Order: sequence, then C-alpha cells, then structure tokens
Amino acid sequence: MDVLKLKKMRFKRSFLLLFTFAILLFSCSKIMDDLDFNKFAQIDWSPEYAIPLVYSEFAIKDFFSEENQKFIKTDDNGLISLVYQSKNLSSDRAEGYFFLDDRHFGHTFPLLIFPSVNPDTITMEFSFTFYSSSESKRIDSVFFKAGTFSIFGKTNLNKEKASMKLTSPDIINVQTNDQLSIDLVLDNPGGQQDWVNFSANESLKDYKLSIDPLLSGGKNRIRVISQLVIQPDSNPDLSPYEIEINGDMTNMEYLDFYGYIGYYDFNLVDTVEISVFNNSLGGAVGFGHDALLFVVETYNEVGVPITIEAQTLQVYSPFTAPYYKDIYLFGQSQPNMFEILSPTPAEIGKSVYTRLDFSNTNFPEVFLSMAPRKLYYDFKANINLSGDTTLQNVLQDTSKLRFQTTLELKLYFEIAKLSIQDTVDFEMSTATLSTIDYLICRVNAYNGFPLNAGLQIYFTDSKYNILDSLIYDNDIRIIEGGKVGLPPKLKVEKPSHKTTDIVLYDSRLERIINAEKLIIKAELSTTNGDLAKIYDDYAFKIKVGAKTGINL
Repeated sequence: MDVLKLKKMRFKRSFLLLFTFAILLFSCSKIMDDLDFNKFAQIDWSPEYAIPLVYSEFAIKDFFSEENQKFIKTDDNGLISLVYQSKNLSSDRAEGYFFLDDRHFGHTFPLLIFPSVNPDTITMEFSFTFYSSSESKRIDSVFFKAGTFSIFGKTNLNKEKASMKLTSPDIINVQTNDQLSIDLVLDNPGGQQDWVNFSANESLKDYKLSIDPLLSGGKNRIRVISQLVIQPDSNPDLSPYEIEINGDMTNMEYLDFYGYIGYYDFNLVDTVEISVFNNSLGGAVGFGHDALLFVVETYNEVGVPITIEAQTLQVYSPFTAPYYKDIYLFGQSQPNMFEILSPTPAEIGKSVYTRLDFSNTNFPEVFLSMAPRKLYYDFKANINLSGDTTLQNVLQDTSKLRFQTTLELKLYFEIAKLSIQDTVDFEMSTATLSTIDYLICRVNAYNGFPLNAGLQIYFTDSKYNILDSLIYDNDIRIIEGGKVGLPPKLKVEKPSHKTTDIVLYDSRLERIINAEKLIIKAELSTTNGDLAKIYDDYAFKIKVGAKTGINL
C-alpha cells in the first residue's frame, strides 16, 4: 500500500543531516518484529492495517556521499577525522619568471703597428658587465641549454692578410673543456677598403659561464681576449688604425644557475570546502585539545630564501555574522608570515620538504563562534625578501615550489545548538488520501552516537510556503544521544532508545495534500553539552512502522 512517497530522495547526506532525518525514512526494508501496535492507545478504529516500513542501521560512513568518503580518516583507536586538503598548488617553473635577458657589449682598441718583415701578433683584453649594479643580480655560474654569442665590428686596418681570434676564458664547453672562441678574417686585399667589416656567431648550448671576480675585474664581468695576427705586406702605412668589437649574448636559456636572482613574488590561491557544515544554518562547534589541525606543506626545488605571507586567510559562514573571520597564525598582532626550507647549492635539483603545524592558532575560537563552510587563502611567496645580494641562490630551469594545506577536524568536539536544514521533494497520493482516516507512524530509534537531535519537518508548497508541520509535541522532537564514558576515550557506553508515535488524522492529511517539498530542520548538541568523540563503530538503528485506518 503506497501511502506516502518521497521523490528523488538524496539518501547520502552529510552526517549531521541524515542523523536527524533518519527517523523519518519511508522506504521498504526488512520486516520488523518489535513494533507492538497492540499497545497503542485505544481509538475507535475503522478497518486498519499495520505496515513495517524501515529497519536500518547506519554507521558513520553511511552518512556521507561517495564523493565525501575521501574526507574520512580513522586512527588506530577508531577515532574519526575529516580531512580537507587544498589543491596541490604549484608555482611556475623558474624559467617562467627568472630570465637571462639579452646582453650587448662593445669596445674599441687603437692599433699600434710597426713595419716588419715578420708576422705580428697583438693581444688585447677587455671585459663587459652582464648585470649592472642597478639590477641587484649576480652571476656566479650558469649552465646554458640555449643561446647565441655573436661578434660583429669593423676595422680600418689595410693589411693584405689579417685575422683575429676572440676567446672568453670564462665560458667553457662542458663536453670538451675548451674555451669559447671565434675566428675572424680581416683581409683587405690591396688595402682598397676603408673599413673591413666582420661578424660571426657561436652557440652557447653545452657551455658553462663561470665568473671569478678576482680575475675578471669584478662581479658579473666576463672577459674577452683577442689575438690579432698581421702578415707582412707592401701596403702603405695609413695609421692610425683601430678596431671596433661589438657583441651580443641573446636567446639565453639555462639549465642550472648559481648567483643571486633578485626579488620575485607569486601567489598561491585556493578555497577549501568544509563540506561537513554545508547544511548548517548557524551554531557553534567547540573542538577538544589538539582536535583541530591546520598544516602547511611545501616541496621546494627553488634554492632561494622564500618567505610566505598570508595576504588573505579567513573562513566563511553565510549564516553567522560577520560571515568572514580572519585566521591568525601567530596571534592577532603578529604578521602572518613564515619561512620555508630551500635547497642548498649542494642540493640543486632536489625537492626540500617543509611541514608547518599551525594548530595553535585562533582556528578553535573561530569554529566555536561559527560553523564555517569555506576556508579562503591567498599566500604570497616572496623570493629574496631580505634583499641581501651576498646570498647564494641556486635553481634549475624546471625548479618549482609546490604548496598544499590540510585542515583536519578530529570528531572530538562539543556542539551547542548547531542548526541544520535540508529540503527534499514530497508527494502524497490523492487517491489514497480519500480512503484514509488516520496514519500513525511508530519510530523505534537506537542512538549510539553522543548527539542529541531536536527535529522538525515542514510540509510546503512549491514556493516553500509552509502548509503544516509533522511534529506538534516539543517533547517527542528530541532524540537523546548515547551515554558517554570517562575521558580520555569519551566513548559511548550505552546507546539511547526512544519510541515515538506520530498520528496524522485525515484533517491534517487534507492540509498537506498540496505539499511538494519537505523542509527538515534539526538542532544538534552533544550529550549533556559536553565533549565527545565519534568512533567508527558507532551506529544509529531505526525501525519504523505505520498503522492506517481505512475508511470503507
């Protein structure tokens, strides 16, 4: 006999909602053997039927959807925790924010040449600065994976045969151990050209740049040595002579970098959904000692000092003013800043792990005043915040910083008037209603959880206007929690038991015939308002039967 039908019942709710709604589940199940309708108060019955409707048992995991099962964690003692993790955030690769910009250099030498019948060799040396002093950066060494070293220039030397070899003793091929060198031809047959132009390129791939300030004349300076070889000829002496040497280092990409890269920053932003409170309308949750854990974990491949600053760190509840509350990692008057570990020069290419436990924050106070639904954060990572240019930075092109937060709520808490609400679709058969004088539901509830639940269910139309409520008697609204034992376990020693009869006469059934929605509201508190713990062997058993009077 189909008396009441709940359409599209979303069975897997959050724990707190289903705990209260479970007493009124109308779905076929095992036949019950302990619903004694002979003990009902004597009423002038029309022909009647007694129907067993529900016999179900719910463990803690049954109150969570499959999607939310991933948040449940159980320790060795069976204590339940809900673990909410942020996304595994990551910075860009180092090559995405730290670049080797193109560099240009140039130098002009006067050439003093004396007549000779033998070849003459003139050696010249100059250096150029890769980073200017205003850039606050320093190169100690760098391994190139790409780039071009270009030379171009001109000379008014009017020699029949002349050549020049340019070498940088600071740029070494890592495979052959040879210095970078470029050969140039400066021939001026018959001395006919006023200027001889020259140019050449060399790939920087597989080269390493190493700068010794004592040899190069200062930090960031790269040496270039030129050897000009002039063959004797009969061309006239048109001195004074000079040679202009220009060069570019372009399109450089690095594999490894050692030095000081200067200041950079980037943001790590995320929202953590605290889904256990998704159906809450307000109230407070107080956690026991060490029951609330907030951890920041980093995996850092960037070998620079990194300071993390929480520009935004707050929780949000849509029902409890002021709706947003800030989290203070070190106290309200202290900045939300902390440092993380970084690889040393000997650890280049490795990931260094940092775990920071911020459980001793104002998180417990915030949860006590509101049941937040979301945790927002915007962490700013500051590189070389101190500005100390003597520091040694090391990084690779692929170096990243990975960042994650974990919020763990051990179900060791006290709850005071935590209000929750949900809505489901509802339909009553009009044909069936015309034959019913009354409907009595008997609910046998065995509560093995340490939670008291006050319940009310409202029947509404499609626009959520209330037509009637299910429960008129305030006393029967309360399902008491199980009896809790002594600390430190605080475990339920004996489940509570309550039998409840709810009578709907035809006059009330007529009022709710147009109902299309059920609004379920509940108010939860821990047993006696004290601290309690939720273990994985707790269960809530529900047995429901219905008795109807048929109007023949």
